[in-house]
Amino acid sequence: GNKASPLGIYNEVEAYNPAKNVWTSFEPMTHPRHSVSVATVGSRIYLSGGVPHAGGAGVISLLEAFEPR
Repeated sequence: GNKASPLGIYNEVEAYNPAKNVWTSFEPMTHPRHSVSVATVGSRIYLSGGVPHAGGAGVISLLEAFEPR
């Protein structure tokens, strides 16, 4: 978990491009969480679910999408 957060959760969003060997940062998640699922469709990055604190109790039913600039 995130040692800087008392709940051990993150709000950062980053994507890795292996072809360019570059990490890109995006706007932070509106709802910080831990153990989120991630998928890409086209050029969008989708973040779904997760838990509100490290340890795994209380699933969040939320979907956020990020569009690379």
